Amino acid sequence: MLRQATHRGLFVGLKRLRNLVVHRPYLVMGILFLIPLAYLVIAPAFEIVRTSLIREGQFSGYYWQRVLSGRMSVVLFFKPLLNTLKLAFGMTAGSVVVGAVLAWLVVRTDLPMRGTMERLAVVPYIIPAWVVSLAWITAFRNSEQFGGAPGLLESFIGYHSPQWLTYGLVPSIITLSLHYFPYSFILSSSAFRSVDSHLEETGEVLGASRIRILRKITFPIILPALLSAVILTFAKGLGTFAVPAFLGPPVKFRVLSTIIYSMLNTGSFGEAYVIAIITTLIGALTIYMNLKIISARRSYATVSGKGMRVKPYKLGKWTWPVFGVVALLMFCAVVLPVLVLIWQSLMFYPGNFSINNLTLHFWIGRTLPELGDAGQPGILRNPGIIRAAWHSIELSAITATISALLGLLIGYVIVKAKGNILSTLLDQLSFLPYLMPALPFAATYILLFAHPVGPIPALYGTMALLVIICIVKRLPYSSRTGITSMIQISQELEETAVVLGAGWLRRFRKILFPIAKSGFIGGFLLSFITVMRELDLIILLSTPRTELITTMIFRFAEQGIAQFTNALALTIVIITLSVYSVIQNFQKGDIFGAAE
Repeated sequence: MLRQATHRGLFVGLKRLRNLVVHRPYLVMGILFLIPLAYLVIAPAFEIVRTSLIREGQFSGYYWQRVLSGRMSVVLFFKPLLNTLKLAFGMTAGSVVVGAVLAWLVVRTDLPMRGTMERLAVVPYIIPAWVVSLAWITAFRNSEQFGGAPGLLESFIGYHSPQWLTYGLVPSIITLSLHYFPYSFILSSSAFRSVDSHLEETGEVLGASRIRILRKITFPIILPALLSAVILTFAKGLGTFAVPAFLGPPVKFRVLSTIIYSMLNTGSFGEAYVIAIITTLIGALTIYMNLKIISARRSYATVSGKGMRVKPYKLGKWTWPVFGVVALLMFCAVVLPVLVLIWQSLMFYPGNFSINNLTLHFWIGRTLPELGDAGQPGILRNPGIIRAAWHSIELSAITATISALLGLLIGYVIVKAKGNILSTLLDQLSFLPYLMPALPFAATYILLFAHPVGPIPALYGTMALLVIICIVKRLPYSSRTGITSMIQISQELEETAVVLGAGWLRRFRKILFPIAKSGFIGGFLLSFITVMRELDLIILLSTPRTELITTMIFRFAEQGIAQFTNALALTIVIITLSVYSVIQNFQKGDIFGAAE
């Protein structure tokens, strides 16, 4: 009897599980996602907090006291914090002003070649910010103050750039502003398109000047979008590492991220994690403000049932002067850095900008022992560099594909299970990596995967670990893309397929994925571009077996080999832009098919 009851109970349980899989597959998928995410996201966060509170196996506030009130607290924390805030506020102000003004000119005026300018405005985000910083160093280097080869301006016109313009805060702000202004451009251009010209024309009828109309009508409408751009850019500035790592050391300009990197390299994990926690809390505050601002945007109703019209302002006599300024901005942000990098990569002797000094050695040359480390084969002949390039492409492609697909699946679960605690947990858990600084997050992965843990093998030093951490760090972006794509798909389509007997895999392949393919392609592109230029996240995890282009650039820059540094930076730009162009053309050609 007992055995029969057990078999009956097992049969009922299996039947219920089958019904759950058939009719509510998103619940099973959600549970399957939560289990690994709990280990990959919560465990690192717990390790950061635990390490900051444990010293010699005992609970202690020593690391917090050392960072916040110890003898070295000014050097370890408060001065780098001040520099970080200066950098974040400066790049935010620069990028938001440039992006918003450019968006207004492109969307709301009769500026010539507006379509071309709109497309070019997105390109600076594709070019890594630290690539621009390398070009800056090449142009403004001062051999009298810092030694070594002279810069471009010094060689041609004899201009010796002051220290504050060559390295440190000012060039960091400028290069990061040129990189991040597409953030505010995209957000602001969308907001400007929602401003009905009837509102502005009403102000003109009432006698208001153009400045007053901008201040009282246009600006309040786009204010939420501008504030969102401010907060998103500021949050990026808090954790930026690569640009201050290149532009900071010669003048001892340190920010929190570079201090964390130095501490992790010297084994001071406790102090590094304390600073990481504080940075995370500041980032969390900015994200909270962003959410409040986004919700506040609902109070600005600009689209109604009436016809809407966007009438461009006529620039009149200012048309060509304004066009010249915009064209100069695009040239400085897109063309000039690439030209400087090309020139530097072709120079046999650094600092000699003459035509006779140009060479293709650092691209296709053979070994020249007399040049030391700089005399190794060119990047197209160098097996180590070719292997690193392949590793970068492999890592970016695998991460982008899995991240984009995982984003759709997580978005599907969150949308289908909306209101369920499973949906809430998965949503919050997938967003948590956004708040955690990249360097300490990577350091915890060394601890998690340095040795086997149960069924989980030791992954340190493998490409698999780089793929895992890049996917986890991309989750906040890929999951939001997936949610946006899935929330637009009517449930009636899937319900009809269920009535017709289609299983979930068939429904996903024939209905959900074809409809959400634009979200998949967008998620793939963003992930590929980000991972291809990634340095902060993998600088601690990369080994000689898994070296990438970015880590080789960092190593060459530390050795002062500018030609290889610039040639490899150009390689990243070429690969990224090529993949971006190919995917965009494929998308226009609709090669992925469509739902029937």
